[in-house]
Amino acid sequence: MKKIISEAKKTGVFFLLVYLGIIAYVFLSIYSTNSLDNLNITIFIVILITIVLDLINRWIKKNSHRLFRTIKFLRKTREFYDKNPWRKGFIFPGIFFLSTFFFLEISAEAEGFFGKFLGTYFLLAWAGSPLWVLVGWLTTSKKTPYNVSLLTGFIVVPTFVVWYAVNGFTNGAKKNAIKTMHAQTVKYISAEIQKCQTGESKFMSNNKDCPATAAKSVSGAVATMTDKNPFDTLKNAVRVSENNTNNEDVGYVSLSHTGSTIFIKTCIDTPCKKEKNRLQNTILIN
Repeated sequence: MKKIISEAKKTGVFFLLVYLGIIAYVFLSIYSTNSLDNLNITIFIVILITIVLDLINRWIKKNSHRLFRTIKFLRKTREFYDKNPWRKGFIFPGIFFLSTFFFLEISAEAEGFFGKFLGTYFLLAWAGSPLWVLVGWLTTSKKTPYNVSLLTGFIVVPTFVVWYAVNGFTNGAKKNAIKTMHAQTVKYISAEIQKCQTGESKFMSNNKDCPATAAKSVSGAVATMTDKNPFDTLKNAVRVSENNTNNEDVGYVSLSHTGSTIFIKTCIDTPCKKEKNRLQNTILIN
């Protein structure tokens, strides 16, 4: 037990938590799958990198007095990171890193010099920020701000990134679902109108009498198509409405008519005022 406590003191709070996190991950993976198959090469690379960094940290701790006294570069580096440690170790890299999330949507459409600038900004933020903090953590004599920064970066930020990815995946599935509903609505109304033109007496799943009109087609589609709005599953997606430009219209296939023309309008994502987030088709009844 004394040996374990001694090793824990040598490794420090940050690496101790990292080791505990790795152990917990391995045990949970084995417990959930009853096998080692779920442990891919990535976790072993993480373990190897952690051990190497831990050994470097221990060596620096052990030889820090001699190293920082004799090597001018290390001494200057320590002095730099020791001055205003909370700002350099936590606040500045944190602001720099988190600011990237405000530019995610812009960067997807950016081109030319501005696109390259944003790409460089992301690279510096996602790779440079952790490296900046890690160098500070290895060289500074005031560890607390850098411990907090590293723990935030390796626990809070990955959690946020996972949430963002899952949310993005879910939102993408909703967008694809409403796109499919829009296409199915256009196809269904067109096919039902065609029944009257080929001599049948009823259309809209036999709920309306021929001849087909735009008004009958709209009301018939709303009555027979009961797919739910993927963004609000308590409500049907197909409705009577002329709107698809307000955020409240997201996920709805809005049907309207003027004379013999049927309008099918859909908002697939917010903000609905953006043209790329809207779909529209028309069906003309001859």
